[in-house]
Amino acid sequence: MSGKRVSTADAWSPISGRVPFRTHGAMAGDAPGALDWMSRGQLVPGIRDRFADDIRSGRVTFVVRSYATPIAWHVDGEGWIVPSTRYSRTTSAHQGQARRGAQASGEPVRVIGADRLVDASTGGGWGL
Repeated sequence: MSGKRVSTADAWSPISGRVPFRTHGAMAGDAPGALDWMSRGQLVPGIRDRFADDIRSGRVTFVVRSYATPIAWHVDGEGWIVPSTRYSRTTSAHQGQARRGAQASGEPVRVIGADRLVDASTGGGWGL
């Protein structure tokens, strides 16, 4: 993985510009081919299928991971996809940075749960 090293607290900045990065811990962001993009980590089944479909479409331009789990990804022509699944305290901090970066990008942000999709770019919130 290439890219700059940043603190977890500053990870939102490279995410907003889709600049490859990794933290000093377990968070990283890069183009799908640069990461182990086939790993779906702890994604729940419905979201895992969406991620796999997006990857197969060839339109995913950037993936943010916490450990091996995709916690946000950018789809060309659609914007950011952010799963609402809750994980550990550490991954929750990573998810907060991913959401902040996605929102700062100025592109649409869609929060997905296993059973629904919510457009968060209009201030729809994250409490799903």
